[in-house]
Parts: sequence; structure tokens; C-alpha cells
Amino acid sequence: MSSFSAQTFASDASDRLVAQGLAQLKAAQFIAATKYFNGAVQLDSKDPRALFYLGVALNRIGQHGAALESFQRMWALKVTNRQLGLEAGWAAIAQGRTALAITLLEPYVKENPTNAKAREFLGRAYIGDGRLDDAERELNRAIELDATLKPTATYYLANIAALRKDLKGVATALTGILQENPNSRTGNILRDTLRRAATAPQTARKPWFASLSVSGGDNSNVIGLPDDAILPSDVSSRSSRFIRTQLDVGYGWQLGNNGSLTAGYGFTHESYSEIDEFDSMSNTFYLDYRRRFTDRIEGGLRLSHSLSATDGETSVKQTTVSPPPCIAGAIPMQRRCATACPRPIIRTILSVPRSTVTSTLIL
Repeated sequence: MSSFSAQTFASDASDRLVAQGLAQLKAAQFIAATKYFNGAVQLDSKDPRALFYLGVALNRIGQHGAALESFQRMWALKVTNRQLGLEAGWAAIAQGRTALAITLLEPYVKENPTNAKAREFLGRAYIGDGRLDDAERELNRAIELDATLKPTATYYLANIAALRKDLKGVATALTGILQENPNSRTGNILRDTLRRAATAPQTARKPWFASLSVSGGDNSNVIGLPDDAILPSDVSSRSSRFIRTQLDVGYGWQLGNNGSLTAGYGFTHESYSEIDEFDSMSNTFYLDYRRRFTDRIEGGLRLSHSLSATDGETSVKQTTVSPPPCIAGAIPMQRRCATACPRPIIRTILSVPRSTVTSTLIL
């Protein structure tokens, strides 16, 4: 691990700290090693050895983000090390940067085909990139090269089976870990997880939902007129305190593994204490269809019909087709919008160009 691709120069003080850090690294005193390597970097920020070994030590205490940053500073110096692909690939996987991890690990594995750990890391990166066949190949090869990696590699093979919706494959893989390697770190974690799941209280999923909220505030421009506009003769003020009541109820159906349908009703009422002729009420009936395409992509449609009234007179009737609320990235199926997109405790609404500021405190 001590070979660098270019002649490097560092101060004598940095050299001494790197040597002390390497001694701690060899003794598996990783926290102590990071202190020495950090000190070397402080003395000479362009010492690639200090940056590399700092990343190595940080990887081993779980600080993968800081490790990757240290490796990136080393790359900026246009100096590399034969183990950089493995170490930086590990850090990239831990940070969820699978494309970067693949870029680093593929050439490393090509040059070091018998490095089992590198193949395990590459298999994990392929899982994150959706390349399940490639991932399965690398994980199985890692097991062939190093039997001690079997519990961890098998766990990721179970992940592949789950993504393929192969429940039998998941059960076979996880059972194999518990039977063949029960005292491995992976086996202990798996057994503890199963034990906690067995003792956790089971809550039945309810297909219906209901929410009620009451909020209040002050609207500085209820009628929505510009500041210099003349007020109507029967209105003496633009501003008013208000109370807003909102109700949302509905019922949901699961459509297979990846779809859901929800029928619901929403009601909103706003009451203005100083300008009661602007009291408003709206009723919305809606039907939401959602479908999950991948773990990170969900889409859907909302069909809704709304009836709105101001001062007791119906002002708006409209039927619309739109995306359902909270379609963004990976949103778990049957998770309500109120959970996925929680309302803030205090919010301020700005209406431009009208001079309107509405401050609302949700109770």
C-alpha cells in the first residue's frame, strides 16, 4: 500500500507524522492513526501520502464521507496509489455514489482479479446501479476467492433476490447465513433483527385515513387588491384575522405490488373576523392512482372535482386531472401525503404583486 505513482515530496515534519500514523494503522489503532495523518495534512496540505492514509484510516472508523474527500484532494494533486481504487471505491459505496464506485472498482478488479473484497464491493455497487446479473457474478466470485466473505456476500445476494421478487431466494440466502455462519457479524445482526421484529407490536394497516387541522393567523390583504387601489364602499379594511379548518378523509386500495387507488374528500373553511363577506369554503372529491415503476420513481394521476363558495355563494366549479400530491422520487406506497410532506409548524405565504402576507400557526 506504500507505492505511489509519482515521486512525491513532503516536509520532514509531515514525514515523521505519517510514519507514526502508519505504525498506528498497522496496529489497528485507527482513531490514533487519523490524528497523526490529520496533523501531517495540516503541516503539508499537498502531501499525497498523508491524504491517502488519512482516507484509509477514516474508512476503517466509518467516516466514509471524510475519507472520500481526502482521496479527492489527493486526486487533485495528480498522484495515485495502487490501492486507491479499492479504498476510494469503498468510501463511494458507503456514500451511495455507485457510479463513482464502479468507475473506481472496475479497473482495480481488472488489475487485481483475485482480490475478493474488491469484487464484493463491486458487486454491491452494481446492485445500486441496477445491474443485478453483474452484481450476482461478482458476489459469487468473491465467495469463491475468500470463504470468510460468504456471510456478507450472501446477504447482498439476498438483496438481489428481493429486487427480483424472488422470495424463496431471499429465504434460502438468509437461512443459509443463520445455519452456516450464525456467529459471524452478519449472522449476529440478522438474528438480532429477526428477534426484534418478532417481539415488536404488530399494527394492522388500515385502508382508511382521516385528518383534521385547525390553523389561524392574520392576512394583510384579504381582498387581494394593490396597495394603491380604492376599497369597495362596503369594505373598510384589507386585513383580517382568520381561522382555517381543514378535513381530509379517504379510503385506499392496494393494486398488486406496485399500484394503489385512493378515493377521498377534502374540506377547507376560512373564516375572517373583520371581513366576514370573504369567508370561503371549498369541497374537493378526488380519486388518486399511483404506481411505483422503480424503487426511486413513482407516478400517478389525480381526478378531482371541486366546489368553492365565498360568502355562501358558489363561485367555482371545476374538474381537473393532475399529478397526485407528493409525487417526488421514492415515496412508499400507501404513505399519506401528510406524512411524506409534513406541513411546517409556522409558515408565511407571500402573494406577489399583491401586498399580501399571511402568517399561519398550525395548532
